[in-house]
Amino acid sequence: MKIYGKSVEIKKARIYMGLSQRDLSSLCGLSHPYISLIENSKKSMSPKTAKKISSVLEKDWRDLFYMLEE
Repeated sequence: MKIYGKSVEIKKARIYMGLSQRDLSSLCGLSHPYISLIENSKKSMSPKTAKKISSVLEKDWRDLFYMLEE
């Protein structure tokens, strides 16, 4: 199972919170390039990472991410 970001939803939530990708990466303890890849649905992530991002953006993880079975 892989977890990917819903590009539009992550970006909307981040902008609504007044955060840049760099701000979000700093608050989540992740690199800026990694946040960019996640936001553009080009990189999968662990459940722990999805939870971190969801927590910072104050959203339920299901609103921001989707899972694909392999």
